[in-house]
Amino acid sequence: MIIRDDIPNFTWAEVLAGFEPTERFYDHMVKVQSLRYWWQAPIKVNSGFRSAKHNEAIGGAAQSQHMTFATDLAPNLRGVRVAHTPPPDRQREAIELLAAEADRIGFDGIGLYDTFVHLDLRGSSARWDNRT
Repeated sequence: MIIRDDIPNFTWAEVLAGFEPTERFYDHMVKVQSLRYWWQAPIKVNSGFRSAKHNEAIGGAAQSQHMTFATDLAPNLRGVRVAHTPPPDRQREAIELLAAEADRIGFDGIGLYDTFVHLDLRGSSARWDNRT
């Protein structure tokens, strides 16, 4: 089931597990939907909300933004945004493009990883690059 009419490409099952939506959640997901429209191809939610117990079980940071609400997004590498990028560089280019657009859209926390981008609305700017 879709989250709302203005967030048609993402479902509750992808992002929630024991979570009560707040306005921050909706603001976040409207921004994620904007990214999806801009990307013009699917974007997979690898991780959304995490309970403290789940966060600990997977080795998440003690103060993880996922326990409030954050998403880790993996862009589809067959999209038009990276269609002309050679395969060896496509993943890196996709991550960089998605992060740049997320910054333009207004996400506060943006973390780059080898296969996904972490996004959150923490209220202050944070940027990091954990790629190998």
